[in-house]
Amino acid sequence: MSIKLMLSFSNLIFSEGVKRLLDNEKDLQIIEIGNPEAAYTIEKLKAVNPDIILTDFITLYNSFPGIENANKKFQFILFDTNLGRDNLVSTILRKKINGVLLCNANSGLLAKAIRAVHKGELWIDKQTFKNLLNGINALSSDKAALLSA
Repeated sequence: MSIKLMLSFSNLIFSEGVKRLLDNEKDLQIIEIGNPEAAYTIEKLKAVNPDIILTDFITLYNSFPGIENANKKFQFILFDTNLGRDNLVSTILRKKINGVLLCNANSGLLAKAIRAVHKGELWIDKQTFKNLLNGINALSSDKAALLSA
């Protein structure tokens, strides 16, 4: 059984590069390369029906509006493009990310992360996990967000 992947990055050349890295993985099938300028509604995603969506921070917020409220659970692996610890922690919590790959990951780690997330596991490195645990308290105690101008 192959794992159906959707690649949706803000850079189409990056999407092509990731596709080529995964071409030799027999159990991984690229079913769509997303247009970085398109918005994917929940209905569009259901029509494509990927098992896992590989994306970056910019595309996650621009192309997948309201995805965290979907009835169907879509599995996302976020490529961290050095967006900063606070942004990464916030994104993991708010967008319900299933995996994070740091910018220093190699193609073997990418395939391993995809397979782990497909099995229902979370994929996250130790430092990001530590930041996540520390960030949960910071996000929940952020009272400034409740104040108006």
